[in-house]
Amino acid sequence: MKTDPINQAPHADAGVAIQFFSGQSAKGQAARLLATTDSLSVVANDGGTQVAHASRADTVFSTHVGDVPLRIGFPGGGVAIATDNTALSRYLQLPAASTRLAILERNSWVVLGALIALVVGLVAAYQVLIPKITRFAEDNVPRKIEKQLGETTLKSIDNFLLSPSRLKWQDTAPHAAQFQTLAKAAGLENETRLEFRRSTPNALALPGGIIIVTDELIKLMKSEPRLVGAVMAHELGHVQHRHSLKAIVQSSASAVLVSVFAGDVSGMSGLVAAAPVLLTTLAHTRDGEREADQYAFDLLKKAGFSPDDFADAMELLEIFTECEARRRIDLVMLKKEKANGAPHEQVKKTDFEKAHETMTLNEEICLTAPGRYNEGRNSNAYRSRNKAKTGYLHTHPVTYERIQAAREAAKK
Repeated sequence: MKTDPINQAPHADAGVAIQFFSGQSAKGQAARLLATTDSLSVVANDGGTQVAHASRADTVFSTHVGDVPLRIGFPGGGVAIATDNTALSRYLQLPAASTRLAILERNSWVVLGALIALVVGLVAAYQVLIPKITRFAEDNVPRKIEKQLGETTLKSIDNFLLSPSRLKWQDTAPHAAQFQTLAKAAGLENETRLEFRRSTPNALALPGGIIIVTDELIKLMKSEPRLVGAVMAHELGHVQHRHSLKAIVQSSASAVLVSVFAGDVSGMSGLVAAAPVLLTTLAHTRDGEREADQYAFDLLKKAGFSPDDFADAMELLEIFTECEARRRIDLVMLKKEKANGAPHEQVKKTDFEKAHETMTLNEEICLTAPGRYNEGRNSNAYRSRNKAKTGYLHTHPVTYERIQAAREAAKK
């Protein structure tokens, strides 16, 4: 039987090296653990002072799993951490209860298999679980909850994304009347409402039936109710199919699944709080956009209008996008010319050059006269380079495909 280390000469039992944390500070110290049959002691390397002592019955050993450092808890909060698991296990004659786990975690084939299983599980979850969760949410989330989410989202984007509308009542009245006509034809007059804000030419549907139309969209479309109405009909399609709610649920479901597989759910509560901001950055799926387009075609016909209105609106938005892209490039080039002292500054400019420079510096030219700015440019070349993009929100299907679909729908 071993004797108590306090009364034992240091050379008789050198113990085993550890790191010791007293529990009074975050700083550890190099020490040695000395053992007898009934007790454990910790002796500091610098001077051999005993810093902890307890009976074995009063200490707590961590589970021995693979290469995870063994920990021994002492009364009062002190913790001894092994610097060499094998040496500590041999010294204290600990059972190798988790040797199999240690072997497995060192086996590269086992690790590779686990990674493959994780990837397959995630793919299966995204393809099977998320669609099921989304469909369940669509059918079971109460309209009251969805409306509350919509109000929260509106307040959030009003704070960082949109500005109050500057349109007067007489400017918005025709569009509000058009909206009521469409909502009634859709059977959504009690489920939706129209809001006006300032931003880029745009319209969007929030959860709970809130539809936002920007002043700039109305200005671009020369206040023509039929064009603005066609865009609103598309947004009513999002309301009818609850696409905004689906986007939030899909993203939330993704976070839940990743958290489950990763074993960390600390970020999930933050996701719920961030739902309003999340919605403004999520893209509706292209299938969802096409679904909203088809809904708009049918609704326009039902309300006495034509899908051609939607095609005309999309063409105007495409012209605006082309204009704005060209103007920004021209503005950069104009600034470079002025900064570098381009030769043509010493040459008398033509009337065309003067007019073009004036238009380039006009921030509203693409809202008021986008076609005029694009005159003399190779629009077909521009559009062929940008077929993968859209003129109406980057998340929407390619614009020319939508225009073609609307024209075809109008013929039926």
